[in-house]
Amino acid sequence: MATRVLIIDANAFFRAGVREALLKQSGPLIGSESLDIVEHEPGQAGEEAIRYVATTSPAVVLLDLTYPFLTGLELCRKICRSSRLVPAGGE
Repeated sequence: MATRVLIIDANAFFRAGVREALLKQSGPLIGSESLDIVEHEPGQAGEEAIRYVATTSPAVVLLDLTYPFLTGLELCRKICRSSRLVPAGGE
Protein backbone atom coordinates (compact mmCIF):
# COMPACT_ATOMS: atom_id res chain seq x y z
CA MET A 1 0.00 0.00 0.00
CA ALA A 2 1.27 3.46 -0.88
CA THR A 3 1.84 6.07 1.78
CA ARG A 4 0.23 9.38 0.80
CA VAL A 5 2.40 12.42 1.50
CA LEU A 6 1.00 15.94 1.04
CA ILE A 7 3.48 18.75 0.43
CA ILE A 8 2.01 22.20 1.14
CA ASP A 9 4.29 25.02 0.04
CA ALA A 10 3.88 28.11 -2.14
CA ASN A 11 7.24 27.50 -3.86
CA ALA A 12 6.85 25.07 -6.77
CA PHE A 13 10.63 24.47 -6.97
CA PHE A 14 10.74 23.54 -3.29
CA ARG A 15 7.79 21.16 -3.70
CA ALA A 16 9.52 19.50 -6.66
CA GLY A 17 12.76 19.14 -4.69
CA VAL A 18 11.01 17.57 -1.72
CA ARG A 19 9.13 15.22 -4.08
CA GLU A 20 12.37 14.06 -5.68
CA ALA A 21 14.10 13.59 -2.33
CA LEU A 22 11.20 11.51 -1.01
CA LEU A 23 11.02 9.36 -4.13
CA LYS A 24 14.74 8.61 -3.88
CA GLN A 25 14.29 7.50 -0.25
CA SER A 26 11.07 5.50 -0.55
CA GLY A 27 11.16 1.87 0.44
CA PRO A 28 12.51 0.42 3.68
CA LEU A 29 13.78 3.79 4.93
CA ILE A 30 10.29 5.30 4.85
CA GLY A 31 8.55 2.04 5.67
CA SER A 32 6.38 1.85 2.59
CA GLU A 33 6.66 0.04 -0.70
CA SER A 34 5.67 3.19 -2.55
CA LEU A 35 4.74 6.81 -2.03
CA ASP A 36 1.74 8.69 -3.35
CA ILE A 37 2.98 12.28 -3.26
CA VAL A 38 0.43 15.06 -3.63
CA GLU A 39 1.41 18.73 -3.91
CA HIS A 40 -0.69 21.73 -2.96
CA GLU A 41 0.00 25.44 -3.35
CA PRO A 42 -1.83 27.16 -0.52
CA GLY A 43 -3.72 30.42 -0.84
CA GLN A 44 -3.16 33.34 1.44
CA ALA A 45 -5.56 32.26 4.18
CA GLY A 46 -4.66 28.57 4.22
CA GLU A 47 -8.31 27.49 4.55
CA GLU A 48 -8.19 25.64 1.22
CA ALA A 49 -5.16 23.72 2.49
CA ILE A 50 -7.28 22.48 5.40
CA ARG A 51 -10.02 21.38 2.98
CA TYR A 52 -7.40 19.74 0.75
CA VAL A 53 -6.10 17.68 3.68
CA ALA A 54 -9.66 16.52 4.35
CA THR A 55 -10.20 15.47 0.72
CA THR A 56 -6.83 13.77 0.12
CA SER A 57 -6.47 11.96 3.49
CA PRO A 58 -2.64 12.01 3.65
CA ALA A 59 -0.61 10.00 6.14
CA VAL A 60 1.95 12.82 6.33
CA VAL A 61 1.76 16.57 5.63
CA LEU A 62 4.95 18.51 4.98
CA LEU A 63 4.08 22.14 5.61
CA ASP A 64 5.79 25.47 4.99
CA LEU A 65 5.87 27.49 8.21
CA THR A 66 5.75 30.96 6.61
CA TYR A 67 2.58 32.50 5.19
CA PRO A 68 1.56 36.17 4.95
CA PHE A 69 -1.77 35.92 6.81
CA LEU A 70 -1.60 32.67 8.77
CA THR A 71 1.56 31.20 10.26
CA GLY A 72 2.46 27.64 9.39
CA LEU A 73 2.10 26.67 13.06
CA GLU A 74 -1.43 28.08 13.14
CA LEU A 75 -2.22 26.20 9.94
CA CYS A 76 -0.74 23.03 11.43
CA ARG A 77 -2.96 23.41 14.51
CA LYS A 78 -6.06 23.89 12.34
CA ILE A 79 -5.17 20.85 10.21
CA CYS A 80 -4.68 18.71 13.32
CA ARG A 81 -7.99 19.85 14.83
CA SER A 82 -9.85 18.99 11.63
CA SER A 83 -8.16 15.66 10.85
CA ARG A 84 -6.62 12.57 12.43
CA LEU A 85 -3.08 13.95 11.93
CA VAL A 86 -0.85 14.83 14.87
CA PRO A 87 2.08 17.27 14.75
CA ALA A 88 5.62 15.93 14.73
CA GLY A 89 8.29 18.53 15.40
CA GLY A 90 7.76 22.18 16.08
CA GLU A 91 5.82 22.49 19.32
